[in-house]
Amino acid sequence: MSLNQKLRGFQLISQEKLQTLLHSIPNKKDLIIEPTIIHRLEHIVAASWIKSKGVAKIFKFDPETAIPRQQNTQVYLINANLSTFRRVLEQIWELESKDPNSVENIETGIKNYHIIFVPNCFSYFHTVLEEEGLYGTVQLHRFNWDFILWDEDLLSMEVPQVFQDIFIKNDSSLIPSIAQSLRVMNMVCGQPDLVISYGRNSEKVVDIIDQLGPPPSAKNPRNSSSFSTLIVVDRNKDYPSCLLTPSIYSGLLLEVFNHKCGEIDANSNKISGQKLAIFNLEDKKAQKPSSSNSSISLSSTKDEIFGENKFKHFAQASNLVRAQAKAIGLEVQNLNKMKLTEMQDYVVKKLPKITEMKLKITKHLNVCEKIIEELAGSFQKLSNLEEEILNNSNKKKTLTEIEEILSTEGQKFNTLRLLCLVHLSMGLSSEELSNFIRNYCNYFGLKYVYIFENLAKAGLLPHIEEDKITKKIGKIAIPMFQNQTEFQATANRFKLFPGSSETSEKSAFDESVFCPSNVFNKLYIPLVAQIASILIKSASIDELAQKLGNLDQINFHWTTDDKSIDFYDSMNLKTIQAAVKKGELADKFPLKNRTIHIHIIGGVSYAEIAACDLVSKLVGKGTKIVVSSDCIISGSDLIASNFD
Repeated sequence: MSLNQKLRGFQLISQEKLQTLLHSIPNKKDLIIEPTIIHRLEHIVAASWIKSKGVAKIFKFDPETAIPRQQNTQVYLINANLSTFRRVLEQIWELESKDPNSVENIETGIKNYHIIFVPNCFSYFHTVLEEEGLYGTVQLHRFNWDFILWDEDLLSMEVPQVFQDIFIKNDSSLIPSIAQSLRVMNMVCGQPDLVISYGRNSEKVVDIIDQLGPPPSAKNPRNSSSFSTLIVVDRNKDYPSCLLTPSIYSGLLLEVFNHKCGEIDANSNKISGQKLAIFNLEDKKAQKPSSSNSSISLSSTKDEIFGENKFKHFAQASNLVRAQAKAIGLEVQNLNKMKLTEMQDYVVKKLPKITEMKLKITKHLNVCEKIIEELAGSFQKLSNLEEEILNNSNKKKTLTEIEEILSTEGQKFNTLRLLCLVHLSMGLSSEELSNFIRNYCNYFGLKYVYIFENLAKAGLLPHIEEDKITKKIGKIAIPMFQNQTEFQATANRFKLFPGSSETSEKSAFDESVFCPSNVFNKLYIPLVAQIASILIKSASIDELAQKLGNLDQINFHWTTDDKSIDFYDSMNLKTIQAAVKKGELADKFPLKNRTIHIHIIGGVSYAEIAACDLVSKLVGKGTKIVVSSDCIISGSDLIASNFD
């Protein structure tokens, strides 16, 4: 079985999980689904499939109105969110107070209400259920669909609250769910020989996988695994790969349009949506009537136009879409020159496909025009500003330009996004941050002052009080590193800034064109793409240690040659290097199997996906990089997740 077939099998696994869960609930059921789950669930099962599993009716969950229960058992399918859970319990209380048989049902052990949480049922939910006095009335369940295959070599757990919970609220409740999904991946694809974790949360995930023990498939020889290496990385280890403005087609689609569950809403406008109302007056006047069918699939199998252009530079992609539109137009014109028999054959066999293709091309032409309309005037200016930020050239001038963008465009998320990039690359003082907070709140209101604390918790901005202390200590402690931030140190170690011979990917092609930094207009190479490139190209453990050995919080879980040992030894790279020299461990490099799985905790951007795809093509045949995460995000999505 090929790797692609195995990855497509996740849908069958999810169906089997849901089927088992529904069958475990007796009697006929009415399923009440939270609206945000419906779109994700449609990619796993159809409504007809659900009804064939003992479900009589399907409803949308309405927080304001309870759905009356008649004879059927009510099953709620909701996100693992405490406020939503409490609202469901309030509705159940309301229904139970009107049921004359409620006391009798409790005495007989009949539970007419079941709640299924996605992706996990946390222990405190049981405590809340008992506090509300519904412990004998309601039964709780969990359902995790693990991964949804959105596109070739791209999987998503579709749990968008991971970044907010883990990196802002410091809530680790979802980490076991991530670990369980990666363990299921090991069951499906085999257990990799090498696991690399980079970040505190990534190390927790790998530790939980170890504690759960090897999956049943681990009884087979490990050389049968589809992946040689699993790399788990925290989102906060490479914020710039989300904050920088991408130059590729798929990345810009997410910059301008809202997206959910693998689809773009071409009628939406993410940039206008984050502007102050006064800046949207002209946009509302010029707004065109929206089309009812305006969604674009972010799947290469469902939309071949997207598949051909998703990782291309936007200028190249838009020109190709226009060329395809002209070609379709010429083919339709040729229809008038055909004979009657030829025309009949054409109408039956080719015309439906041509019509479908024409509709897709029209949609892509429209979104290209909208992207140009929104970004053409500011893209180059923004790219130059981001280059200055990464090069740490003139902070005072940079902050002035960001203030100007705030006053002339009034974008709620993108101005914060630039400020966060300044902090990561240049560092921000308390005075500089305070000035920006004052100006930002003057535009958007004091109600958003809490955002800066959330951004500080995520490591995107400094804590003002802490900055005052570290500023005083910094002058005494390490003056030689005053001008270098943690991000710059990491970027220099990994050689993430293009230009040097060691950074650019070596190939027979033109390096100015075929370089992973092209996803950001040649400004920056995404961290995960560079780690994958280093792993694949390293000829020995010594070469790998030379490039990655001095990094903090990067741990290697190195399997031994003894196949009876079913656990990973967590070690830093220098310890492994010493053990290899002593003959205690075998050198796994160069990698025989160059198929790598990368999982990013906290969301992945299309720029990172495109960079990994390019690395797999540049380093030679037999290389494959599969990327997975909890969701797919843009820079504005990352900032928006800090807003309650």
